[in-house]
Amino acid sequence: MRHDFDAIPDAVPRGETGSILARIHRDIGLAAVARGLGLTTGEFAPDLAWSIARGEAFLASLVRANAKVDLAA
Repeated sequence: MRHDFDAIPDAVPRGETGSILARIHRDIGLAAVARGLGLTTGEFAPDLAWSIARGEAFLASLVRANAKVDLAA
């Protein structure tokens, strides 16, 4: 996965506060919907597939972080 936020399509015009956060939320939302519908990234255009893949990576890191918190409790 690339960590180049300039490659992520803008969800809001550049220069507005939170544009990276908006793109992250968009990617996570797309990944969640694709997962819920049982769709694979191969069924989408390349730029949308990248967004879904990034969203999946964010979701996976959240699951790992939550698992560590559960084990510590």
